[in-house]
Amino acid sequence: MKKEYYFITLIMVTEIMSSCKKQDVLKSDWLNEYNVVWDTQSKNSSESMPYGGGDIGLNVWVEDGDIFFYIDRSGNIDENDQQRKSGRIRVHLSPNSFKESDNHSIFEQKLDLKTGAVKHIFTLSVVQLFFKIWR
Repeated sequence: MKKEYYFITLIMVTEIMSSCKKQDVLKSDWLNEYNVVWDTQSKNSSESMPYGGGDIGLNVWVEDGDIFFYIDRSGNIDENDQQRKSGRIRVHLSPNSFKESDNHSIFEQKLDLKTGAVKHIFTLSVVQLFFKIWR
């Protein structure tokens, strides 16, 4: 008799846990609607995507097939009380497949709010390059 009660209780707990997991997934899916997605490369740093949190921040952009980002840290202030960037990083590939030389190429830069990452996806016919910046 006790085994039947345990078995029924176990099934009920399992069903409750699985429905909670499904609800958590559904609750977190609403965030995808607010992801920032760009489908063209930037002309310069004025078209950068801000990223970060806490002490360190980045401005990320893709220009002429190269990935650039400025590094920023809170408290990095000059004598005129202006926020300064700590440095600029350039990621250059050789041969550079990020260049938009083909009409069949697809570019995407996405700020994924759920994972907290900036993703760069560049597709040339069947080849896909993927870069991910996260903290």
